[in-house]
Formats: sequence, C-alpha cells, structure tokens
Amino acid sequence: KDRIGSSRTGGILRPAQLSDVPLFTKWMNDPDTRRYLLRRFPITEIEEKSWIEKISTLTGTPSNLVFVFESKEEGRPIGTMGLHNISWLHRNATTGTIIGEKDCRGQGYASDAKMTLLGYAFESLGLHKIISHAFAKNTKSINRGKLRDWNSSFCGNLFCFSHRTYIFN
Repeated sequence: KDRIGSSRTGGILRPAQLSDVPLFTKWMNDPDTRRYLLRRFPITEIEEKSWIEKISTLTGTPSNLVFVFESKEEGRPIGTMGLHNISWLHRNATTGTIIGEKDCRGQGYASDAKMTLLGYAFESLGLHKIISHAFAKNTKSINRGKLRDWNSSFCGNLFCFSHRTYIFN
C-alpha cells in the first residue's frame, strides 16, 4: 500500500525509510557511484539519517520525495530515485537516480524506474515538468533521458520531461 507502482521489469518504488540509511551511505560512498553526483565527498550515516529524518517528517506539502527501487526477483533494494525541489505552485520538480548495486546497472532498471516515477509525478501528483541533470560523461543517464513515452527535450546536460508526447530536439 505504500508503493507507488511497478515498472515493466516488475520492480517497485517505495518510500525511503530510516532502515535504508546504511545502504544509502554505502552507495553514496562508492567512488563509481559518486563520480556522477554533485556530492564529491563521502557521507556519514549520521548525515544520511538526518537527511532522511528531515524529508520524512515534513507535513503538508513536501519539497522532496525519495524512493527506493526494489528488484522484482529478490525484492532487494538496488537504487534510489527522487523528486526534489518540488514547486507545487509551478508544478515542476527535479529528479535524480542512483542504481547503487553494481550488478544491477545496465539492465534497464533505471529506465523502468524513471518511467514509473514520471507516471506518478504527472498522473498522481499533477506535476507538469520534471527536470533531470546529467554530467556529459554519464552517457547512460543521457541516453535514458531520451524516453519513448514522454515529451523530452535536451539542452547541454539538462533534460526536461513533460506529460505524454515524445519530442527530441
């Protein structure tokens, strides 16, 4: 009941919980993961726990929603994805993705999870635009930005998704 949907791979997105902190810390401290993030330095479990507590205790209209993507086969957490800097007035947000489990990278999980998240953002939350950034070297993320079912525009290292029609410039 706390899951927002399932993707084509059968994986699910569920809200992040305090019990995810050790896993998030492990993923964020992996140099292979961190090289594509704005955060350059390792993180402590205390910092990660504080951040999860902050976003999970918000009342009213949250500005960040963070989810864990679990694989269908084992139900194990393999990554995290979120809607950040949500502007309920302007109906937009930014998004970020981490596939933390190395053995799950390159298997379509991130694309499927992104489609699930976009469906939730547009259809359930009523957002109109989702913005995603990628470093130029992160070709997998850039290619994932060219999703089939959404209006997607690309400029430099910035993707904008809007509801339902695919256009690529």
